[in-house]
Amino acid sequence: MRQFYLEKLLSQEGRNIYGSNEKQYYEDLQDLYNDIIGDMKDVESKYEDVLDDIIDAYDELADRMEFRNEQLEYELNFLEHQRDMIELIHGDESYDMFGIVNQAQVEGTLQKVNEAKLQYDY
Repeated sequence: MRQFYLEKLLSQEGRNIYGSNEKQYYEDLQDLYNDIIGDMKDVESKYEDVLDDIIDAYDELADRMEFRNEQLEYELNFLEHQRDMIELIHGDESYDMFGIVNQAQVEGTLQKVNEAKLQYDY
């Protein structure tokens, strides 16, 4: 709408509407200019808001990824602790129990690797 109005004002037909009242013509042009600048500032502000929201979303995602990595690390440390406890209680020949813990450690490590690949791809 403003573009049409601007084009109309700048055309010879628009100038003719004002006749000899150039002062009003230039005041209307100034008002239109100020409105357009205001609209541009509004668009710039909205753009900055959207950009800030995107950055906040990436930060939130990074925090969640870090939290998930910490959880996996905690689980792997817990399994290592369990392995140490089994060895203390049952000795280093508790192969069945070690097998269970080792399998859980392997699965946890694979899960951590897979999540790291997903994070890298993202």
